Amino acid sequence: MQLDHLRALITGGTQNFGFELACWLAKQGARVAVCGHREDALAKAGEDFAARGVEVVVLPGDVTRPAEMENLAKELRERFGRLDLLVNNASLFSLKPLAEMEPAEAQRMVEVGLVGAVNATRAHLPLLCESGGAVVLNMIGWSGLPGKARRALYSAVKAGLRTFGEGLNRELNRAGVRVTNLVLGSMASWLGYHPSDEELGGKPMLRVSEVIGAVEFILSRPTHLVVEEVRLRHLGEEL
Repeated sequence: MQLDHLRALITGGTQNFGFELACWLAKQGARVAVCGHREDALAKAGEDFAARGVEVVVLPGDVTRPAEMENLAKELRERFGRLDLLVNNASLFSLKPLAEMEPAEAQRMVEVGLVGAVNATRAHLPLLCESGGAVVLNMIGWSGLPGKARRALYSAVKAGLRTFGEGLNRELNRAGVRVTNLVLGSMASWLGYHPSDEELGGKPMLRVSEVIGAVEFILSRPTHLVVEEVRLRHLGEEL
């Protein structure tokens, strides 16, 4: 797929799926930026992108801080001129029951996964509206559909992000910006490394290439079509 026209930002794109998506977009010719708030992760991402042989702009930006998102938008306007794709990928995950979570930990999960997406989207709306066919892609775990034990707060965050996407679609309908919720089951890159198909064997987990295939489908639709939601999971995954 040729994407040399595309200008993209991926929040939380320094590792795991965000990193893999950035690599794929760059290989298709897109101009890509990723942001994160940890200096060590930003530095490592820069090295890892270079090792992959792709050119990706790595910029500091904490999605929980509106001012940092505003500054990031200014930086991207100077570098890219517009924004065609925003991927709200930054998120935190925990299997702790709510009763075992510290208040600060619970608040941080909501701030990163939900409020952070609101901050990033709001700050970059002017750039997206200037695209003439931009896409906002919300990355949502399957837990955001039915709530799950030991994931009650995570489920609430993802359900909120999903509803945010649905409402935003209607707000931006005449601005030429389309919003897609990409709802995913368990994915191999969430293990913290990138296992091969041989390592995964028969584990019921999505491969990174399969999820990127869904992203490719979304990006290849004509600009007058809105893909409101895509759900993707492995057939054998327990729900």
